[in-house]
Amino acid sequence: MTDKTETMLLPLLNKIQGQLNRIEEKIDVLTDRVRSLEKRMTGVEHGQVETNHRIDAVMLRLDRLEKRQELTEQSVYESGEPFQGPDQ
Repeated sequence: MTDKTETMLLPLLNKIQGQLNRIEEKIDVLTDRVRSLEKRMTGVEHGQVETNHRIDAVMLRLDRLEKRQELTEQSVYESGEPFQGPDQ
């Protein structure tokens, strides 16, 4: 009876073991891909932060230039003159 049970269960257990091995391989591949995506996203986030800092610096410079040239919205409205761009 024991031999018959082993004969029946051994192929089933081997099949289950094979399926588990394939699942583990797929999990390893997914883990590697997620790690890769995390690294790439970190790079994108750092790039975005750098871009935001650069935009902030440009905005500060632009604000200083506008103040020096008295190009505030209020001063434009007070002059009563419409804005004339370089092409007009």
